Amino acid sequence: LKQEIMQVDLCMKTEEGISLQMTHFYRLGCHDVKLPSVLIRTPYDRRMVTWTAQRIADRGYHCITQDCRGRFDSGGDFFPIVHDARDGASTLRWIEKQPFFDGTIGMYGPSYLGLTQYAVVDDAPASLKALTPIVAASHTYP
Repeated sequence: LKQEIMQVDLCMKTEEGISLQMTHFYRLGCHDVKLPSVLIRTPYDRRMVTWTAQRIADRGYHCITQDCRGRFDSGGDFFPIVHDARDGASTLRWIEKQPFFDGTIGMYGPSYLGLTQYAVVDDAPASLKALTPIVAASHTYP
Protein backbone atom coordinates (compact mmCIF):
# COMPACT_ATOMS: atom_id res chain seq x y z
CA LEU A 1 0.00 0.00 0.00
CA LYS A 2 1.23 3.47 -0.86
CA GLN A 3 -1.14 5.33 1.47
CA GLU A 4 -2.35 4.64 4.99
CA ILE A 5 -5.83 3.14 4.63
CA MET A 6 -8.51 3.67 7.24
CA GLN A 7 -11.51 1.42 7.75
CA VAL A 8 -14.73 2.15 9.61
CA ASP A 9 -17.55 -0.31 10.27
CA LEU A 10 -21.00 1.05 9.45
CA CYS A 11 -24.60 -0.11 9.42
CA MET A 12 -27.46 0.91 7.17
CA LYS A 13 -31.12 -0.03 7.33
CA THR A 14 -33.06 -1.23 4.31
CA GLU A 15 -36.54 0.13 3.60
CA GLU A 16 -37.84 -2.91 5.53
CA GLY A 17 -35.68 -2.09 8.56
CA ILE A 18 -33.10 -4.87 8.03
CA SER A 19 -29.59 -3.94 9.23
CA LEU A 20 -26.87 -4.43 6.63
CA GLN A 21 -23.32 -4.26 7.95
CA MET A 22 -20.60 -2.54 5.95
CA THR A 23 -17.00 -1.43 6.14
CA HIS A 24 -15.84 1.82 4.55
CA PHE A 25 -12.22 1.88 3.36
CA TYR A 26 -10.56 5.18 2.44
CA ARG A 27 -7.20 6.93 2.42
CA LEU A 28 -6.15 8.64 5.63
CA GLY A 29 -7.53 12.19 5.58
CA CYS A 30 -10.08 11.42 2.85
CA HIS A 31 -13.11 10.35 4.92
CA ASP A 32 -15.30 13.18 3.60
CA VAL A 33 -13.32 13.97 0.44
CA LYS A 34 -15.48 13.55 -2.65
CA LEU A 35 -14.04 10.65 -4.64
CA PRO A 36 -15.57 7.84 -6.73
CA SER A 37 -16.94 4.91 -4.74
CA VAL A 38 -16.75 1.16 -5.30
CA LEU A 39 -19.30 -1.16 -3.70
CA ILE A 40 -18.57 -4.83 -3.02
CA ARG A 41 -21.54 -6.86 -1.72
CA THR A 42 -20.84 -10.41 -0.54
CA PRO A 43 -22.49 -13.38 1.13
CA TYR A 44 -19.00 -14.76 1.99
CA ASP A 45 -18.10 -12.31 4.82
CA ARG A 46 -17.00 -8.80 3.95
CA ARG A 47 -13.77 -9.31 5.92
CA MET A 48 -12.71 -11.77 3.19
CA VAL A 49 -12.38 -8.89 0.70
CA THR A 50 -10.40 -6.55 2.98
CA TRP A 51 -7.20 -6.96 0.94
CA THR A 52 -9.04 -6.00 -2.26
CA ALA A 53 -10.88 -3.11 -0.60
CA GLN A 54 -7.60 -1.71 0.76
CA ARG A 55 -6.05 -1.76 -2.72
CA ILE A 56 -9.09 -0.02 -4.22
CA ALA A 57 -8.92 2.68 -1.52
CA ASP A 58 -5.16 3.02 -2.03
CA ARG A 59 -5.86 3.96 -5.64
CA GLY A 60 -8.04 6.90 -4.61
CA TYR A 61 -11.53 5.46 -4.24
CA HIS A 62 -13.92 5.03 -1.35
CA CYS A 63 -14.59 1.31 -1.09
CA ILE A 64 -17.62 -0.02 0.76
CA THR A 65 -17.85 -3.74 1.50
CA GLN A 66 -21.14 -5.18 2.69
CA ASP A 67 -22.44 -8.48 4.04
CA CYS A 68 -25.57 -9.52 2.14
CA ARG A 69 -28.82 -9.84 4.05
CA GLY A 70 -28.77 -12.77 6.47
CA ARG A 71 -25.03 -13.36 6.16
CA PHE A 72 -22.40 -12.84 8.86
CA ASP A 73 -23.04 -9.50 10.61
CA SER A 74 -26.10 -8.44 8.56
CA GLY A 75 -29.63 -9.03 9.78
CA GLY A 76 -32.50 -10.87 8.15
CA ASP A 77 -32.59 -14.21 6.40
CA PHE A 78 -30.44 -15.16 3.43
CA PHE A 79 -32.20 -16.48 0.36
CA PRO A 80 -29.82 -16.50 -2.64
CA ILE A 81 -30.65 -13.78 -5.17
CA VAL A 82 -34.08 -12.96 -3.64
CA HIS A 83 -33.13 -9.72 -1.84
CA ASP A 84 -30.04 -8.67 -3.79
CA ALA A 85 -31.80 -6.29 -6.22
CA ARG A 86 -33.66 -4.35 -3.53
CA ASP A 87 -30.83 -4.38 -0.97
CA GLY A 88 -28.20 -3.47 -3.55
CA ALA A 89 -30.21 -0.56 -4.94
CA SER A 90 -30.92 0.62 -1.39
CA THR A 91 -27.18 0.53 -0.65
CA LEU A 92 -26.38 2.54 -3.79
CA ARG A 93 -28.90 5.19 -2.67
CA TRP A 94 -27.30 5.15 0.80
CA ILE A 95 -23.89 5.84 -0.76
CA GLU A 96 -25.38 8.77 -2.70
CA LYS A 97 -26.30 10.42 0.62
CA GLN A 98 -22.80 10.23 2.08
CA PRO A 99 -20.57 13.32 2.34
CA PHE A 100 -17.82 11.58 0.33
CA PHE A 101 -20.12 10.84 -2.65
CA ASP A 102 -18.86 12.48 -5.85
CA GLY A 103 -21.57 11.27 -8.24
CA THR A 104 -19.86 8.08 -9.39
CA ILE A 105 -20.25 4.52 -8.12
CA GLY A 106 -18.87 1.27 -9.50
CA MET A 107 -19.30 -2.30 -8.29
CA TYR A 108 -16.74 -5.10 -8.24
CA GLY A 109 -16.42 -8.79 -7.47
CA PRO A 110 -16.24 -12.39 -8.63
CA SER A 111 -18.73 -15.26 -8.41
CA TYR A 112 -21.79 -14.41 -6.30
CA LEU A 113 -20.37 -10.89 -5.87
CA GLY A 114 -20.89 -10.53 -9.62
CA LEU A 115 -24.49 -11.66 -9.29
CA THR A 116 -25.11 -8.87 -6.76
CA GLN A 117 -24.02 -6.46 -9.49
CA TYR A 118 -26.35 -7.87 -12.13
CA ALA A 119 -29.19 -7.75 -9.60
CA VAL A 120 -29.17 -3.95 -9.24
CA VAL A 121 -29.17 -3.04 -12.93
CA ASP A 122 -32.94 -2.58 -13.34
CA ASP A 123 -33.30 -0.28 -10.32
CA ALA A 124 -29.86 1.33 -10.19
CA PRO A 125 -29.51 5.09 -9.83
CA ALA A 126 -27.77 7.02 -12.61
CA SER A 127 -24.69 7.31 -10.39
CA LEU A 128 -23.88 3.62 -11.01
CA LYS A 129 -21.39 3.95 -13.86
CA ALA A 130 -19.60 0.60 -13.96
CA LEU A 131 -19.97 -3.07 -13.08
CA THR A 132 -17.02 -5.45 -12.89
CA PRO A 133 -18.43 -8.96 -12.53
CA ILE A 134 -15.75 -11.65 -12.74
CA VAL A 135 -16.46 -15.37 -13.29
CA ALA A 136 -20.13 -14.71 -12.52
CA ALA A 137 -22.96 -16.66 -14.10
CA SER A 138 -25.04 -14.63 -16.52
CA HIS A 139 -28.19 -16.68 -15.93
CA THR A 140 -29.63 -17.82 -12.64
CA TYR A 141 -32.33 -20.35 -12.06
CA PRO A 142 -34.56 -20.13 -8.98
